[in-house]
Amino acid sequence: MGLLRRVGLAGTAGRSAVEPVVVAEIAVDVSLDAAGRWRHPVRLVRVRSDLTPDDVPLFGKEA
Repeated sequence: MGLLRRVGLAGTAGRSAVEPVVVAEIAVDVSLDAAGRWRHPVRLVRVRSDLTPDDVPLFGKEA
């Protein structure tokens, strides 16, 4: 059960497209639920101040 559902706010969160301005290193595992969502939280490892968004491909668009 997701956080928003647990606190009674399911369906209230919107989505907005944003321009990438920061590169961050994250840690995830490969566990997905039936809907294709991560089963476990994504964890921030560190902000990569040595990289700009132009240095890395967008998620799902590997170079």
